[in-house]
Amino acid sequence: MTRSSHRPPAPEPEVWRALRGQGRLSFGRYMELALYGEGGYYTGAVRIGGAGGDFYTAAQMPLFAAVLARVAAEAWASFGRPSAWQVVEWGGGQGEMAEVMANALSARLPDGVHVRYTLVDVSDALMQRQQQRLVANQGRVVFTWGQPAEDLPTFAYANEVLDALPVERVRRVSEDRWEQADVVWDGYGLSLDWRPADADVAAFAAAHLSNPAGTEAEVCLGLRPFFTRVAQLGRPLRALFFDYGIRSEEWASGLRPRGTVRAYRAHQLVDPLSDTGRCDITADVHWEAAMACAEAAGLRVVRLQNQGRFLMEAGAVEVLEERVKPAAWWLEATRWTGQFKQLVLPGGMGERFQVLEVEA
Repeated sequence: MTRSSHRPPAPEPEVWRALRGQGRLSFGRYMELALYGEGGYYTGAVRIGGAGGDFYTAAQMPLFAAVLARVAAEAWASFGRPSAWQVVEWGGGQGEMAEVMANALSARLPDGVHVRYTLVDVSDALMQRQQQRLVANQGRVVFTWGQPAEDLPTFAYANEVLDALPVERVRRVSEDRWEQADVVWDGYGLSLDWRPADADVAAFAAAHLSNPAGTEAEVCLGLRPFFTRVAQLGRPLRALFFDYGIRSEEWASGLRPRGTVRAYRAHQLVDPLSDTGRCDITADVHWEAAMACAEAAGLRVVRLQNQGRFLMEAGAVEVLEERVKPAAWWLEATRWTGQFKQLVLPGGMGERFQVLEVEA
C-alpha cells in the first residue's frame, strides 16, 4: 500500500470533503477533484514557469508561439483564405501563447482578415490571468473565452492538455482481468486500494492497453468526450495536440511497471497523494488510445511525430532567423537560440514531446 502522512490543509478543498464523506474515490475522481474541484490545484494554487513555478511548458517560449502562428497562417491559406476564421486554444495557461500568436498573426495576415481567438479553460484562476494579459491587446485578433464558434474555419491546438485529463490507475491481473485503484482516507493519511475494475474501465483497458500481467497503467476515459468536442468545431478544421506520451510497444515492454502517473510541485517530483490540491498531477498520453478516440469522433488522424521534426518542418529555423537579426543584441540572440535548442533538438522537448495532428 502507498501511504502519505499528509493531513488535509485548511480551508478544506472539495477533494477532502469527498474523501471524508465517501471514504474512498476512484483515482480518476480523486485526480479530477484535486486538480479542478473547488480548492483544487488549477482553481488557485497553479504556478507556471519561473523559479516559483511548479512546472514550465513551451508556452513560456515565444519562439514556439511564433512558429505556431506561421502554421496557423498556412492553415488559413489552405482553408481558401477566408475573411473570418478562428483559432482555438485549449488550456491557455497565463495567456503567453495567445499574446504572441495574436501579434504574429497580425503581422502575417493581410488587411481585412479577422481572427476570432477563443481560449477554452476549466480554470477560472487562469482565465482571469489570461484576460488581464489579453483584453487590452484586442485588434484584428479578437479574444473570446468559452464556447468556440461552430460555423467558422478553425485552426485549433492544445499544448500539454491531454496529459492533464484525469486517469484511472489500472493493474492487469491476467489476460482478461483488470483491477483499478481507489484513493482511501483512513483518518491518518491517503493510500491506494485495488479492487476489480469497473466495466467501462476494464473495457477501455482491454481495447487499448498491452502491458504485461502484474503491471500498472492508466485509462483515460476523458479522451472520448474531449475529441467529441474537437469534432464539433467549424470546418474546415486542422487541430494539433502537443504532449509527452507513451506508445503501445512501450506498455508491452513492461518498462513502466508502475505506470506513468506523477506529480510536481516547485519543479520537484512529489507523491500524487501528498500536497493534495497543491501539486500538479499528470500522466503520459497513450497515443494509440488518443488516436482511436479521435477517429471514433469522426476526425481523420493525419500523423503523429516528434515535436522537433514537426517544428523544423513548420519553419522553426526561418522563424528563428526572423527574430535574430544580424544586429540583434547578443543576449536577445542567445535567448531565442536557447529556445530553439530546447524546443527542437534531441535531449529536450523536441525528442520527448510528440505532436498529434487531426483534421476534418
